[in-house]
Amino acid sequence: MTSLIILSVLTLLILGSFQISILQTKMAGQWLAKAEAFNAAETALLQAESQLDGELAEAEGGNENSHYSYQRLLSTDCPDDCYQVTAIGQSGMARSVLSAIYSVVRQTGMPGNTIIQRIRLTWQEVE
Repeated sequence: MTSLIILSVLTLLILGSFQISILQTKMAGQWLAKAEAFNAAETALLQAESQLDGELAEAEGGNENSHYSYQRLLSTDCPDDCYQVTAIGQSGMARSVLSAIYSVVRQTGMPGNTIIQRIRLTWQEVE
């Protein structure tokens, strides 16, 4: 009888540890997917940043795991530009959305040489 009670207690302890282990594995997988989604969104944000010196007021692009779009916020007759960029990254069931405001400043240096600076003014992760 005593051995049966001890065996039952040990079985419950083993089952409990298995459940905890499975829960920790699920949580680690969710964190990994969220991190991969954030990295994909950050990559898309950088891709959009590289496109900001063009003449387009609006554009979009991306790949299978990420997507971005940007929009000019100031009128086209302003010498400098301000853009809002939104990037979405996905990994499995996880999604990360980043939004940033960029200023693009053009400076004329040597004749025929224009220096373009892209400055990220703000950014946030949108839930």
